[in-house]
Amino acid sequence: MTPSPHNPAHASEVGPAAGRAQPLSASELAWLWDLAKRLHACPDLAAAEVLVALAEAETHGGGPAIAAARAETVGPALANLRDRERLRSLALRDPLTGLCNRRILDDELPRLFVRAATLGEPLALAMLDLDRFRDYNERHGHPAGDMVLMTIGGLLQGFRRELDLACRYGGEEFMLIMPATAAAEATSRLEPLRQAVAEAAIHHEGRRLAPITCSIGVAGFPAHGGSAAAVVAAADEALYLAKGSGRDHIRLAADGREAR
Repeated sequence: MTPSPHNPAHASEVGPAAGRAQPLSASELAWLWDLAKRLHACPDLAAAEVLVALAEAETHGGGPAIAAARAETVGPALANLRDRERLRSLALRDPLTGLCNRRILDDELPRLFVRAATLGEPLALAMLDLDRFRDYNERHGHPAGDMVLMTIGGLLQGFRRELDLACRYGGEEFMLIMPATAAAEATSRLEPLRQAVAEAAIHHEGRRLAPITCSIGVAGFPAHGGSAAAVVAAADEALYLAKGSGRDHIRLAADGREAR
């Protein structure tokens, strides 16, 4: 049966809006139901906020009853999306460093390579590993080691451009993906980061910790491989060369030339 403003059952159908002095019309209820469905289908909070702004414009001058009903529909939906995005962020972020974790890297890396190939652009990939970190942990303790990892995460966040992707690859190893960047250019860009790591002032429990250094291996698409797996392997080999030649170095893949 179509709801009617004069039908007592109408009040129960509008939920929290039932206490309003003026009930909603059938067309207003239909609009409200459509808004709820569209909010439920929104992929993220940003899309929902745009939809809400449009809904506010649609009901401008529609009276207090529909405005209150809209607010009662929008509020819980936006709160649910905020909670969903917060949980998704926790699932995709390394809790210690705040960087992306391996899960988002596995999703994004193939996409970035496809984009680079489609646009005919280079893409650089850097593997960064903290030097003698296990010894550092044993000497200073794991809480101090965690403070080092947090510091490196902050340095990477501050260093990367908006289009770059910085991830904690595992343990004390990090990866930085730099779209639209050739590998040779990346080695020059990364030198200030290497210096910043070596000069970082890291404090724990009121004392300044011993400095730590990092080694970096750099490879790029298409120069060092035509796939994500090939370029990752090339960067890992360059990192191995950097470690083997005294650490605290940046090495470019394939020819092993020292960039420092």
